[in-house]
Amino acid sequence: MVSRGAVVVLVVVLGVGLSVVPAAASDASVAKTLVITQKDAGSGYQASKASASDDLFPELSACVGTSVAKRKVTARAQGPDLTNKQDGSQISSSVTVVKTAAMAKADRVLVSDPKFPDCLAQIAKSHLASAGITDVSAQAVDVKKYGTFSTAIATSYSGTSNGQALQLTAVQVAIFKGRAELLDPFLTEGSQPFSQAEGQAVLDRMNQRLKKARI
Repeated sequence: MVSRGAVVVLVVVLGVGLSVVPAAASDASVAKTLVITQKDAGSGYQASKASASDDLFPELSACVGTSVAKRKVTARAQGPDLTNKQDGSQISSSVTVVKTAAMAKADRVLVSDPKFPDCLAQIAKSHLASAGITDVSAQAVDVKKYGTFSTAIATSYSGTSNGQALQLTAVQVAIFKGRAELLDPFLTEGSQPFSQAEGQAVLDRMNQRLKKARI
């Protein structure tokens, strides 16, 4: 489904950066260990190559009223797209390592800003209009603490695809530890969000590696 694929691309909003500096081997190695794997998701999921992601970070920061002009990324990793074989729900993941702790702190401030959910909805609606999405709304939701800081935003997308009504719900979980920034979107068709218990179980498995990460 074209519209669903477009949404999958757009939910990965923190997995990209403005400027990339040569990656330290350790940064790249750590980033690869923190994506969500098929083993984390379980045998009910099928893995496929990760979708390419759009660079929405500059637009989001401008909408919130901050600048990311000096943000530097040292390493980046994307996990596979993991699709539930029964209901089609999808899990994806990305990890970005920024150059300094101060840059990571600035990114935490950005995603914690009260304006961030509305900015995300506004920008997503603009980018997805050509894919049939006509309405997007987003709000912060509760999430278990992972790393040094975690936050989550639930986003609802509605419109039409091939003449049929379309509704998708994404819960995007952002996790920070040191200089590492993890983004783990959970996407479902319809208005019902991804199972909180199942999503937390997946993140708990990944978190065993995050606890050991030195970044």
